[in-house]
Amino acid sequence: MHSNEKIANMTIKHASEISALQQRLSSVEERIKENNHVITGIHKLSANMESLTAEVKRITEKLENGLREQGRRIGELESAFIKLSNMNADVKSLYTRVGDIEKEPANKWKDLGKQVVTFVVAAILAYFLAKLT
Repeated sequence: MHSNEKIANMTIKHASEISALQQRLSSVEERIKENNHVITGIHKLSANMESLTAEVKRITEKLENGLREQGRRIGELESAFIKLSNMNADVKSLYTRVGDIEKEPANKWKDLGKQVVTFVVAAILAYFLAKLT
């Protein structure tokens, strides 16, 4: 009987260990299910990240193209500004020349007036000189 008791005790001990192992196995299986849900969530997040990365890349390319276009337009505006500045200098020069041309008739009349006065004075002097001699 001693051996039967040992067997019974060992059976009880093994049953207790099997029960503990079954509980641990159940706990591990539950964690595996939870981890599978987490892994599924991670896969979804990864897919979303790939989608977001592609969208960010598309937006970045669009912004870079927009910046290049704005740079080109700024270059055109700078070129136009330089041309306008040159035109402004040309217009100022033309304005000065037109002013000089407008003054020419007045200067001619002034010169003519001086010549007439000189001629009249010379005629008067010539008349008096002729009378004196």
